[in-house]
Amino acid sequence: MDITLNDVAREVLDGPHIAATATSNTDGRPQSSVIFVRRDGDSVVFSTIKGRLKTSNMARDPRVSLLVIDKEKGRYAVAAPSCTTAISGQS
Repeated sequence: MDITLNDVAREVLDGPHIAATATSNTDGRPQSSVIFVRRDGDSVVFSTIKGRLKTSNMARDPRVSLLVIDKEKGRYAVAAPSCTTAISGQS
């Protein structure tokens, strides 16, 4: 799925921000985590550790919700739902 971020989303992601992601547990309840994110073009990337609940949830169901709040201006960017892509890197 190709997504183009708008200017506000780019500015929020490029500036000081707070981010949280939500995934679905196996019983359907939401699981939310505060995370660190950055922008890579029109992709939003973050890392997680294998074995964490959000990682297991994303492996089972790659749909996530993401909320990013601008710490200075109070603006926000929301991507919900979006699709995750797992990229394995060095530990």
